[in-house]
Amino acid sequence: GVPNRRFSEISAEELLGIDVIIASDVVYDPRLTDALAKLLDQLISPGVTTLISVEKRVYFSEKTLKEEVYEWPRFLDLLTISGLKIQNEDMAMVPQFSEYQRLERLALVTVTRSQVETDT
Repeated sequence: GVPNRRFSEISAEELLGIDVIIASDVVYDPRLTDALAKLLDQLISPGVTTLISVEKRVYFSEKTLKEEVYEWPRFLDLLTISGLKIQNEDMAMVPQFSEYQRLERLALVTVTRSQVETDT
């Protein structure tokens, strides 16, 4: 396995051959978000499936004077710019075994990369 390290310290070569990536509660700090998006861009090839679950972090914006979610949408944008496909999963289909007050802030996405089309 991979020892407990920062995303920016893990090379794609160390993880070659994987076909499933599961991550939870990993999108909240801008520096870590950038490193995770870069690592996933390197790791996700056609045939690799990634599941990411998060609680969308809410902060109070001094700029808009409203509660906002910033890091999650930015992370999804970084993945999309990298050419990755994001599919939102229906949280209602995920079994819940305890009461959770902030269910509307939970998100689950599947991230994949399409086959590269070649000219023939």
